[in-house]
Amino acid sequence: MTTLKRIGAIGLAILMIMMAMPVMAAETEDTGELLSGAGNEATGEVEEKPEETKETATPPANRNADRVRSTKPLAIKSAKVTTEDKVYDGKVDAKATVADVEFDGLDAGDELELDKDYKVTSKVFEDANAGKDKKVTVTIELIKTTTLGQKYDLVNGAREAKATINKAPLTVKAATAEGMVYNGKVETKGDVTFDGLITVSGSKEVLAKDTDYKTTAKFDNANVGEKKSVEVTAELVGSGPVAKNYLITTGKDKATAHANITKKTIEIKSAAVADRVYNGEEGATVTSVTFGGLVEGDKLAKEDYTASAKFADKNAGENKKTTVTVELKAHNYALSSSTFSGAVATIEKAEPEYEVPTGLKATVGQKLGDVKLPDGFVWEQDASLVIKRTGTHTLKVMYVPKDETNYMVKEGIEVEIKVEAASSTSKTNPNNTAKKTASNSSGKGTAAKSNPKTGDVSSVGTMLAVMLASGVGIVDIISYKKKKSKNK
Repeated sequence: MTTLKRIGAIGLAILMIMMAMPVMAAETEDTGELLSGAGNEATGEVEEKPEETKETATPPANRNADRVRSTKPLAIKSAKVTTEDKVYDGKVDAKATVADVEFDGLDAGDELELDKDYKVTSKVFEDANAGKDKKVTVTIELIKTTTLGQKYDLVNGAREAKATINKAPLTVKAATAEGMVYNGKVETKGDVTFDGLITVSGSKEVLAKDTDYKTTAKFDNANVGEKKSVEVTAELVGSGPVAKNYLITTGKDKATAHANITKKTIEIKSAAVADRVYNGEEGATVTSVTFGGLVEGDKLAKEDYTASAKFADKNAGENKKTTVTVELKAHNYALSSSTFSGAVATIEKAEPEYEVPTGLKATVGQKLGDVKLPDGFVWEQDASLVIKRTGTHTLKVMYVPKDETNYMVKEGIEVEIKVEAASSTSKTNPNNTAKKTASNSSGKGTAAKSNPKTGDVSSVGTMLAVMLASGVGIVDIISYKKKKSKNK
């Protein structure tokens, strides 16, 4: 039993070795070895196994021998690669030609022909972006369907060259611009659209504003207006992810848009109104107006606006309220309110119109107040005083207008009054004690006597003489008379 077990174990081991031989041959082929010596040696070892295993090992060894072929390594010694520059198109494809290729490792008599035994399979830039002297890789491969192509294995088929991808030209197609409120400047915001953008992977590339391009926009002038011309200019940002592959054609970097500049709102900050004399009307004269909200550097002159004012009423008075109304002529501004109520001014009383009284007459002994004056005039002296002296005298009156609110009272108006002696039938003495005597034939009249009770002068001539001698005026006499009366 022990012997049988040993024989069985040996047979089993031989069988396992025989079965493993085809696998080893296959692994040799997968390693890609070019020479068949090892394979062949491996196959010979299998055939020397015990006779009972030959039939099992032979078929795999024969199949492996059919698959292994002899190739020789081949290298490109030199080659002339000619490239062409191109305009950015979003692709890595390059234009290149290969000529004068020299190989190292050919057997004597072998000569490889382009496009027969080998060919250029790819010509690509390192990337698709625009740039100068970019690396171009040209790949050369043997054509394995030919005898020589099968005989050799090319070990360095990649060749390098340089070429430039030029930036693609763009033109500004159209522009838009934003309107604005007047600010004294021409700059505004604008945008543009472009012609010439490349389609990559089915989608047209898009330039992002501020990242890929910037714009400047300017009105033709800074004044207010509708549909004003705006020139919008575009400039590419060289480092922009998309813009780096484009350039704007000279003279094609701008377009014209249209937009509005609207009026800037300002306010009346202050106003001044002139004082004046009463004239029966409410109108006033504006001397100045200042405005708030003007653009820096702007000033409104008087010719840029009209201004009028009215008092709250027409009557005379100090610091009276007014309403100022302003109308702008300045084209670039509009008022938030056209009226201003913060200005005050004075309406002074007017000089009254009057005629100085003339033709005034009085008689000695008459009270001053009894001398009639025209309407509006009053004596400045006490009207109860009695007139005592004949002749033409100058006294003062004042004129009091009916409308004292709006007209001044005029004082110190000089008037002339003619005083005559009382007639013989007139009684200047209220007690009627004074007597008038006629002169006698000798020419000597009776001396006039004063009434001791009244102090009146009984003779006009005597009275005048006394007045002239003493230098007492008419008003003094009147005052004296009044004083004497009080003492009684």
